[in-house]
Amino acid sequence: MRTMCFRGWLWCFGIVGGCWSVEVAARPAASQKGKEEARSTVGEVWLKSERKVRWIRPPGLFWPYQDLLRRAVYQGWIAQTTRPSDEDEKGSQEIAKKAEQMGIAQNGISLRDALKRLISDNPALKRERLLLRIAAADLMRARGAFGFDLNLDLTASHITEPQGIQNFLTGGASINVDAVREGWSVDGNIRLDKRFESGTTLSAIFANRWGNVNRLFYDLEGKLLADRSVQIETVNTSFTLQATQAFLRGAFLEPNLVPIWQSEEGLRKVHDQLAGVVTQYAAQTIRAYWDLVFARANRQIQQGALDLAEEQLRTTLALIQGGKKSPLERYEAEQAVAQRRGSLLQAENTVDDAMTSVRTLLGMENGAAPEPSEPPAQAADVPDLPTLLKQVERSSIELMVAHRDARIAKLALIASKNATLPQLDGNIGFTFRGLGNTVQGAATNLQPFPRAYSTLFDPYTHNFQVGVVLRIPLDNRQAAGLYERQQVESQRAEMQLTVIRQQLRLDLQRLHSIALRTRQRIPIARVSLILAQKKLEAEQLRYKLGQSTLFTLLQYQQDLATAQLEEVRARVDLQKAAIAIYERAGLLLERYGIAQKKAD
Repeated sequence: MRTMCFRGWLWCFGIVGGCWSVEVAARPAASQKGKEEARSTVGEVWLKSERKVRWIRPPGLFWPYQDLLRRAVYQGWIAQTTRPSDEDEKGSQEIAKKAEQMGIAQNGISLRDALKRLISDNPALKRERLLLRIAAADLMRARGAFGFDLNLDLTASHITEPQGIQNFLTGGASINVDAVREGWSVDGNIRLDKRFESGTTLSAIFANRWGNVNRLFYDLEGKLLADRSVQIETVNTSFTLQATQAFLRGAFLEPNLVPIWQSEEGLRKVHDQLAGVVTQYAAQTIRAYWDLVFARANRQIQQGALDLAEEQLRTTLALIQGGKKSPLERYEAEQAVAQRRGSLLQAENTVDDAMTSVRTLLGMENGAAPEPSEPPAQAADVPDLPTLLKQVERSSIELMVAHRDARIAKLALIASKNATLPQLDGNIGFTFRGLGNTVQGAATNLQPFPRAYSTLFDPYTHNFQVGVVLRIPLDNRQAAGLYERQQVESQRAEMQLTVIRQQLRLDLQRLHSIALRTRQRIPIARVSLILAQKKLEAEQLRYKLGQSTLFTLLQYQQDLATAQLEEVRARVDLQKAAIAIYERAGLLLERYGIAQKKAD
């Protein structure tokens, strides 16, 4: 429950040096605890409420207009309730009745309920949340670069190779024969690679080769020499352990972890950007909510002005019938009624537009009619400027996103610099080999597969290899240009942080000044409203006595409606000014208890 104490100097009533103070207390809570708190808490009543009041006046103060102001207070603009009594329930009913008259629904939607519905039902926010899944997928892809890779290769081939003409001496005669090698072979291997963040790659390779070759011999006439043909079946198997280490490009931890770091920063950036979008839509919803409150209050004020004009028309007709007024004044009164009806119609259109805005933001159906249940408070919580400037460094969403961009730019600079280096890789490996074959007709033939696998890990059949790979780009302008670009981008990102900090300070100072000036409008508007009411009452009395004209009376009626609208406008503008500060400082979600899940 907020507290409002209104003190002012009333020079227009001739109270020279006089100070008056009237306090307003809100309806106490229904529970006993709430009643006890209400006894010691001073709050406010925005709507009209005929409540008991207690006047606070310095001793010896000249108070010639006490009754006049008391009547204004009874119309609900300035009042102080007494301690809770048996009449509180009746007073609560009166407040509910007045709230309904001013367009505030008792069972309508509150501002916090509207924000909850915005978070859950707004289609634009649902769309933006999908960016989190995209960023998480990018991070998973970057981390997958250091996983295991399994490669399976299987190749089958047919071999036909002529061996040429050979001379064989048989019984002193020269015979020319043509030898042909023909057969099938199947090659298969399984390779498992593991890449580490240090630039090291470990590989395990299992390879196997099976071949069945027929060596066929033909004579010069093309006839197959069956006694000369030989069939050979061969199996070769090997198991290799190999390690490869990069020494320049892609070497060590930093350049290899850059993609993961960039993806992590990208995920955090998407979280911050989503918080910014939620803040933007929340601010729009709050403004639309208060616009709807203002539009409904304006409709009620215009309805009251119309009722007042119609009542004045009836009074004027009665005075005309009594011969106290000229018949011409009837047309002037009817014209005023017609103008007020036009103003009421415009107010109805404004309410419809405001409802459409709220309905769209909350994702409601077209036929839904959201009704606000909260009036604008007497005084919004405007944060202290020095404290605000200290908090904005850690709370500003725009600044956090700029920090993410600067960090991503630095990481990209590291990667682009590493890409300008030549590639120098060293590798070392150890291979176990097994061999088995069968020759047709040989007496000592063994099965080739058991022979090959049994000799695979024989200590006498192995290979050991060491190698170096060096790749030097002769024209590396592409990598050099990218590195130069990333340098400039990193500098721009750092400068952007300074620009954003300066703009934030200027914007917060400007918005804070606007909020303070807007808050000063409220007591001025309240005094103006009281005076407009009293002027109208005095002018109505003068009109009945024939000392005023209908034109002047209608003008005073319009002044009262304008003063009522200005008082509501000042309160709504104060709420909007405070919301603008919280939105710019990045504190709006915290202010309304909207929690954002942070990125891991």
